[in-house]
Amino acid sequence: MCGCGQMTKGGRFLPGHDSRLKSRLMQDARAGDTDVKAGAVERLKELGWWKEGTDLVPVKVSKPRRKRGDGRCPPLRRKEPSTATAEIPPSVMIFRECVGRYPIKTWWPFLDTLVGQDQRNLDRWREVVFRYVGCGWNPQNLNNMTRFFINGELPGDGYGETAGKDNGRQKKREVVTV
Repeated sequence: MCGCGQMTKGGRFLPGHDSRLKSRLMQDARAGDTDVKAGAVERLKELGWWKEGTDLVPVKVSKPRRKRGDGRCPPLRRKEPSTATAEIPPSVMIFRECVGRYPIKTWWPFLDTLVGQDQRNLDRWREVVFRYVGCGWNPQNLNNMTRFFINGELPGDGYGETAGKDNGRQKKREVVTV
């Protein structure tokens, strides 16, 4: 039978319950009261947990942790974003303005190369991203956004096609006769 009153499987304690008792007895053995100290040492010897020459240096009792916002502890400092704004290409910043999050970082060099620094291209990129998101399509689908940008098209224009699909309708093609 364990000290907590539950049945054991042949031993003195249930798993983990011996450490509770041992730590409490060791704490009592370090106490200043000699009667409590003697009783705790005797019980430790009885259970086979006492080693001769054990150092009974009093354990430092830690202060209770202070909670943030209780007036005694300074508030946490917020970390600055890991990427400096000077490193972020303008096309990525436009994407973030329209979508509300950064695109996947592996796409940043491609977007910077594709859109470039020209203000006309940046305005066209803004229009493509804004309209793409406005159509309700996946705002992280950079593949289709860049396809619209490269083809010089705007999402939502045309023959009712969705992003990357033609819905069975075909565009009129010019026939060139030679």
